[in-house]
Amino acid sequence: MAHLFEPDVELRWRGKETKVKTVSLPFQTVERIDLGRSDCQSDLRGWSNRLIWGDNKNVMASLLDEFEGQIDLIYIDPPFATGATFKAQVEVGEAADKAEKAESIIEQKAYNDTWGRGKASYLQMMYERLALMYRLLSDTGSIYVHLDYRMDSYVRLIMDEIFGDGNFRNEIIWCYTFPGKVFRDFQRRHDTILRYSKTQNLVFNADSIRVPYKASFTAARTPPGGSEGYTEFAQRERHERGKIPESWWADISNVSGWRDELLGFPTQKPEALPERIIRTSSNPGDLVADFFCGSGTTLAVGEKLGRRWIGSDLSKFAIHTTRKRLMEIAASRDLENEGQPYGQPPRPFVIQNLSEYKTYQFADTEEENREKYFEFILELYRAEPEPGHDLLHGKKGGRYVHIGELDSEMTIENVRRAVAELKALSADKLDVLAWEFAMNMDLSIETLQQQEDVDVKLIRIPREALQVKDPRKENIHFYEMPRLDVAVERRDGQVVLRITDFNVYNLEDFSEDVIEVLQSYSDLIDYWAMDYDYDGQHFVSRWQTYRTRKDRSLELECAIDEAEIGDAVVVKVVDIFGNDTNKLVEVEST
Repeated sequence: MAHLFEPDVELRWRGKETKVKTVSLPFQTVERIDLGRSDCQSDLRGWSNRLIWGDNKNVMASLLDEFEGQIDLIYIDPPFATGATFKAQVEVGEAADKAEKAESIIEQKAYNDTWGRGKASYLQMMYERLALMYRLLSDTGSIYVHLDYRMDSYVRLIMDEIFGDGNFRNEIIWCYTFPGKVFRDFQRRHDTILRYSKTQNLVFNADSIRVPYKASFTAARTPPGGSEGYTEFAQRERHERGKIPESWWADISNVSGWRDELLGFPTQKPEALPERIIRTSSNPGDLVADFFCGSGTTLAVGEKLGRRWIGSDLSKFAIHTTRKRLMEIAASRDLENEGQPYGQPPRPFVIQNLSEYKTYQFADTEEENREKYFEFILELYRAEPEPGHDLLHGKKGGRYVHIGELDSEMTIENVRRAVAELKALSADKLDVLAWEFAMNMDLSIETLQQQEDVDVKLIRIPREALQVKDPRKENIHFYEMPRLDVAVERRDGQVVLRITDFNVYNLEDFSEDVIEVLQSYSDLIDYWAMDYDYDGQHFVSRWQTYRTRKDRSLELECAIDEAEIGDAVVVKVVDIFGNDTNKLVEVEST
């Protein structure tokens, strides 16, 4: 990356690489949610906010063609290098029994290979992403980076290098309090937020964030240091307007002080924090981004304040948590914002993922080691190698086997290429093995099977495979993707769809205590939606129901007027861990 600045001081670390390697990949829209917002501002029409699942380095690189120099405000709350990974607490069924969501294999690899090997790997991860954010930021834009004592001093030097130390605006100290168990040191009860601008021509809405003076500051008091020409009226007016907050924020408690906001997400921040940031450094209609969006706090606040937004996260659970949070905005706390009425649903937004990405390697980049990886998985799957093919790696019981890379999700494009090889051999049965599948993958496979007249099974590689030392001697279970059963009937001019079963074959994400409390297949369902006029390409959530923290009940039946039913109906189920399962439902015409 070419920078505008030649810093006098640079931060060095082992393996530092300043040239950020990027690749632009297409986005796949897997769901569009439009809850019928009736008052969309004219300057927002035609725009859909974007919630993207994927590695944020690849996400940002793929946004450059469209959004380089276009994002008005970026706020990120990246991992604090604490050693923690991607585990989170989820709630099961109507009883809301607590369960631990283990990280996916891609999340594990992100931690182990990208920033989990000490300070050098963390700093390289941050450098690459901040360099991309610099390119995405508009000339009047600002960036806020939320850190704690572990990495704040290091990241500040990186940001000086990328943004220029002349564009450093503030080191904001966010102070909060709660009980602790430290007895040898002072309690660590503050985070640091580094604020930089892209240029000296920046947005700063001082009047939108003023806070009251202390009661001891009276209307008749002369300002500190003395000042001539102040009338009593002017003093009173100044007092009533309030002051611009200092660079230490002690008036915003941590999220535990906002119990109506709690979602059980481990790194969740209170809405009041990004609210102050968004009001300060953007205007209604501006584009706000959070590339470590977590539970979606920044996006939810941006939505309430009439900003456009883009958010991304590597965790499917985070994407699902954010999806529900946005859909609940109509019932959430009103920010009393610029003309945005309370009780309105969010504007339309889409959920996307990258169609393909490869960031990590099983061993290294050499083809020999790549082949050893395929051999390892084939042995675990008890399949025989099939040399001489590009994408057909083996064969088992009359079915060919295609194996996904360790470092990337399996996409429909991968499978289409494998099916082309399959048909060239006059074969029609294929097992697709992968660590992770792209969203809507099962729906895409169902369409592909109909088009190509082939039998394709999606099979997840279990995480225990990484612990196997000798695949010839150890047995592990490979599981097919979940099965969803939907019954259809007609009643009084309506088509009624009812979920009758949801069979999850792979229980590796479940702790033993959760398995014991499962009462029904429906306990695993957190959200389901329907597109009753599916166009064959884009799932539009036209009807949906989901569990909330306050209401754990879940409807399992939906009735739609016959006149509204299109040529195809698709049901989407999202489980308690954020994984989606889709089914194309046959509805006979009358």
